Amino acid sequence: MALLRELVFWLTGIVILVLLNLAIFEREAIMAEGDTAILALVPVDPRSLIQGDYMSLTYELQRDPALTAAAEERAAAGETHGLLVLAPDERGIHRFRRLDDGSLLGPDELRLIYRWREARLRLPGRSFFFQEGTGAAYERARFATFKVGAEGDAVLVGLRDETLAEIVPTEP
Repeated sequence: MALLRELVFWLTGIVILVLLNLAIFEREAIMAEGDTAILALVPVDPRSLIQGDYMSLTYELQRDPALTAAAEERAAAGETHGLLVLAPDERGIHRFRRLDDGSLLGPDELRLIYRWREARLRLPGRSFFFQEGTGAAYERARFATFKVGAEGDAVLVGLRDETLAEIVPTEP
């Protein structure tokens, strides 16, 4: 009996490690091969930066009335998650085009996963973590950069300032 318990323990551990490594591999593949999407942020409250080594992010897309109405309508029909279709504007900032209906994407469009929770639109990358002592550099953040996979999975990879320059903090 003890041998069986030990075997189950080790097999469970191996399965957990394999699943974790698969998740990491998927994220790394998206970061290496995914399309780049830039989303506008709602103005950042610099006071929240003092509380720790992360900041909460809210996106302008979450305040888009057309997107909110469409997502709310789908949620009322029981669809609490789905895909947004985004396209870049003249500056390269991705804006809402439509909810995905399975049709082919245009040459400049990409899909991004969303969820409807607690009567609010939720997008990936709700928090950005940074090295302790570098928070002041991120007070200039106006845009978030994502790498987005073909299925709409997204990885937040950085923040940008008002000129769309990537924010690279100096060491503390």
